[in-house]
Amino acid sequence: MSNKRDNIVFFGGQEMLKDELIARAQEESLPLKILEKEALQIYILSELFALPESTLLTFQGGTCLRLVYNGARYSEDLDFVTTANDSQIAQIVNSLTKALVRLEPLFGGKFIVKKQKASSTFFRYRIHNEKENYHDSFFVSLELARYPAYTLNIAPLRPQKDLPGLPLTLVRAETLEEILADKLCAIAGRPFCKGRDYFDLWLLKQQGIKLDVNLLKKKLKDYSASSVNLSRGLKFASTESLKNEMDRFLPKKYRQQFETDGYVGMLQAAKALIKEGIRAL
Repeated sequence: MSNKRDNIVFFGGQEMLKDELIARAQEESLPLKILEKEALQIYILSELFALPESTLLTFQGGTCLRLVYNGARYSEDLDFVTTANDSQIAQIVNSLTKALVRLEPLFGGKFIVKKQKASSTFFRYRIHNEKENYHDSFFVSLELARYPAYTLNIAPLRPQKDLPGLPLTLVRAETLEEILADKLCAIAGRPFCKGRDYFDLWLLKQQGIKLDVNLLKKKLKDYSASSVNLSRGLKFASTESLKNEMDRFLPKKYRQQFETDGYVGMLQAAKALIKEGIRAL
């Protein structure tokens, strides 16, 4: 029996998608590949959450903020926590690999899925869109962490522009409160400043999301991190890192606003959340 999704045909889709992405890249003053990655992320999410095994996945991270909660910045990776065992993860990736073949006429080139890392708690795959001209190729990372999700929000995927042949997609996502706890854990786990984390903290603070201390404690325990690690986030934070990352991931109309104070206000708001987390532990 054929799957209805197998019958989706992208009539003129490649030209329409490419023209749309080029126009948006120029308007937002961002690299075209950032927009191509997001388009692929959206189609991947649509395919993943059509699988029976999708009940074992919970979407999280910066891309979740962007595509489920209408975040402003673009992202690179698709991050999930999962309860899937090794064979179930292999089945998910195998099913996705087969589904990607249908997307090749839309994106051009070939899709190749490569396992980059695997451990007892973490899996990373790279989904390469390999084109005839190597410089036009790009990839999206798919990361699966074998940790619990403590919250669940079943919500529609909200791409900021319509995409050819994209059906309504419901995803299993963490709540904003859990994403906030995750972001603090990410900062605790990095021996460097990743500007996107600090932007996301600023955004969550602006949205009025409150720190759930119990969630933070659970997450830090899961990731074997502590308030000492979190304190490093204050030490490593810099406006220079924020600017460098936002130049790649934030549309120009938003960058212009933050550049008036050199990202100082954004960094202060992010640091305030980090300090709140440290005091609460």
